[in-house]
Amino acid sequence: MLAFQISSPDGKKQRVKLPDRDVTIGRDPSNSITLDDTKVSHFHAVVILRDTGDYVLRDVGSSNGLTVNGEPKFRHVLRVGDVVGIAPYAIAFLGAAEPSEGVDDTRALRLPRKPPQAGGTGFQPVRTGKMPVPASPGELGPPTQLDPVVALRQLPTAATTQGVNWAGMTENRALHVLQCAQAIAATSSVQAMLARLLDSVLSSLRAQKGFVLLAEGEHLAWRLGKPERDPVRALPAATSAAVYQALESRAPVLSSAVAPGGDDTLCVPLVGGSDAMGVVGAEGRFQAPSPTPGLDVATALCALCATHVANARERDRLQQQCSRLHQAVEASRRLVGCSEEFHDLLAQVHKAAKCDLPLLVLGETGSGKDLVAESVHRLSARASRPFLEVNCAAVPETLLESEMFGQEAGAFTGAVARPGKFEAADGGTLFLNEIGDMSPVLQAKLLTALDKQTIVRVGSNRSIRVDVRVLAATNMDLPAMMQNGRFRPELYRRIKCLEITVPPLRKRSCDILLLASYFLEQHVPRPLNETLRLSNETAKLLLAYQWPMNVGELRNAILAAAIRSTGDRIEPGHLDDAIAGSKAKPVVKTLAQVEKEHICEVLRLAGGNKREAARLLAISHTTLHEKLKSYHLHAVDDATNG
Repeated sequence: MLAFQISSPDGKKQRVKLPDRDVTIGRDPSNSITLDDTKVSHFHAVVILRDTGDYVLRDVGSSNGLTVNGEPKFRHVLRVGDVVGIAPYAIAFLGAAEPSEGVDDTRALRLPRKPPQAGGTGFQPVRTGKMPVPASPGELGPPTQLDPVVALRQLPTAATTQGVNWAGMTENRALHVLQCAQAIAATSSVQAMLARLLDSVLSSLRAQKGFVLLAEGEHLAWRLGKPERDPVRALPAATSAAVYQALESRAPVLSSAVAPGGDDTLCVPLVGGSDAMGVVGAEGRFQAPSPTPGLDVATALCALCATHVANARERDRLQQQCSRLHQAVEASRRLVGCSEEFHDLLAQVHKAAKCDLPLLVLGETGSGKDLVAESVHRLSARASRPFLEVNCAAVPETLLESEMFGQEAGAFTGAVARPGKFEAADGGTLFLNEIGDMSPVLQAKLLTALDKQTIVRVGSNRSIRVDVRVLAATNMDLPAMMQNGRFRPELYRRIKCLEITVPPLRKRSCDILLLASYFLEQHVPRPLNETLRLSNETAKLLLAYQWPMNVGELRNAILAAAIRSTGDRIEPGHLDDAIAGSKAKPVVKTLAQVEKEHICEVLRLAGGNKREAARLLAISHTTLHEKLKSYHLHAVDDATNG
């Protein structure tokens, strides 16, 4: 919550608390803080919460500008104690505050003043075609000369196709439209933008109820309702017809009330570019011999703001895409290694992520099967949806069915209705770890769920459709279990559409020291991890040990040794006895490994110059180039060094 203290011209002070989202200030009743004075523009300023955590005050094109601590400002990062001057009002920024118990902090502030003169239009009066220029320089921020009527008439054709009569609009109404549109465009989220647009449209039409529908793929999604209502509620047939007609004609459509005394529905389309992207609807009594008052303002607002809404939605889409890419990168970083076996594993992970088939991950205990499964999900098209895990070995057999498929109230003593992991993972991925421990009876129900993409809760006979990709993992020999009748062959064939085998750590010894360094960096607390390293003797012992529990055992050994260490090195004495007592075995290298290492050493001596390295190796430049290519080695160009 944000706290403000508003001092009115008569000396009265009032403290308010508002949600720390976008806070708008102006004379229009739809503002978060409403200041009733003719010197205050309908939409005067906005306070925006930035990603950095700063609250930024910005003038949204007011007539008389604003000051902060007595100085004219157009944009200002607010600090606690700053006093914002708007016309005769002083607004002190008090910073974050806890909401007061029993107080509706979300309602807009209303500050009374003398009633407007009879016959007033309710809009800020403008005597000339141009906005008045302040007497003091900088009062409006950057100097501007703006003719709102001319500006509106010069809008792109895309906005005029909604039937907006810009030429026939009075100057004060045109200025009101422009100020409302500026305030709407200044909001930072799609939902806040739609809420501000709906409030402005309802205010112009003198209506109290309305809604916003936006196109999402092949559907129209309910995004907002005022007052709040059940979004699942079906629209009346007449209203639905008006919505679709407004989308097709790209012009406002009025649907008369069916029941006597009922509300009419006025639908105004949101046209972004060449497509109608949604509808703003208002409900009230609109039937009249003459055109509905305020329709020109409502239509103009929707025309002006449609592009802003479309841009904000595209920004959100790109942010979600960046988030998915970030998750994918993080998932890849959690898989650590440099050996050929590791790169083969990584290639299989990327291939599995490109399809939607079930996947079986095989490997010894502690080899990282769960990380492989999660990486497949994070790299797939389902990355933005849930990734849930069920450990079939850790959940008792009597509860595993409810855990996976959910249960209905009364299914057994004390049972309450709740969804299972299949329903919770809808649209995403369900990882069944240690699937070899699942009972044959439950295997049959899982097979049905995979084949029909439907599940049935415990205690129910109603099928529920789900969209879930299933990944499974085990360290057991499933073919041998099928021979013994402990695993269903049909299920084995179903989950084995794709298969990845994670190699044990002893078969990729090149990754041991890299993994040890990773665990020191990621899991040892700072500042210890900034100086702690392995001694040469410790590194040799780690390479000599067979690691029967694989990567999990290595991680635990490194963390335990880091706690036992007293200096800046992990010595053999800090390791467990089993690891410290291991003896280094002679390493037998292949001819290719010896040749690769020798070429690397000669390249180092030659400063990376391939021609000089070829001379030292007594081979041709072409032969060296082919060997570098086959071993995935790189050297600097000859021109650089010679």
